Order: sequence, then C-alpha cells, then structure tokens
Amino acid sequence: MWECTGGSVLMGEESRIAAVREVREELGVTLDPANGRLFTSVVRPQYPDILDVWLFEQDVDITTIVLQEGETCDAVWASKEKIRNMIDEGTFFSKKVYPFIDELFSKGE
Repeated sequence: MWECTGGSVLMGEESRIAAVREVREELGVTLDPANGRLFTSVVRPQYPDILDVWLFEQDVDITTIVLQEGETCDAVWASKEKIRNMIDEGTFFSKKVYPFIDELFSKGE
C-alpha cells in the first residue's frame, strides 16, 4: 500500500519540525522548515490521534531518495489523478485515513 510520509511527534517537538525529521528519516530528504505550511489539523478518533498535514514546496530529485530500511520500500511522484486512481484501486490508503484528501486536491484546481 502506498501512503504519505509520516510519523509521530517526539515529546517537546513542534509539529513542523517532526514533519521535517520524518521526511529526512524515511526518505533522506532535508526539507527547509521555512518552506512548510500547515494545511490542516485533523482529530481522528478512530486511531485516536491528531494528524497535522504539512505541505512543503521544494525541488527534490527522486533519484537522490534514500529509503529507510524497515520503514520505506519505494518512492514515487504521483499526480492527484494517479493518487485518486490508486485510492479507487485499493493501492493507496483510503479517505478514512486521509479524510482531507479531496480538500487538498481541490486547492490546486
């Protein structure tokens, strides 16, 4: 199953810094925290957790990705249409996991 990079905030860590850390750990990509903006914060009672969704604008060459052993097994650039198809095919986590996905995709339309 495909999913977005993510993880948990460490005690005392700010959400944006946690997002930067998780991307570095899972993909070997160093994001500039100043390039991030909080898209949404969602309380998901089914887990239970609070999901902060950060968007970063930064050029990254996919050939420089370094996958974290035991955590990530592949990486791909995917358009919103491709992700919608993957959700429909059952190869990307569902809208139950990402309840904000339609809103996210409509922002760019």
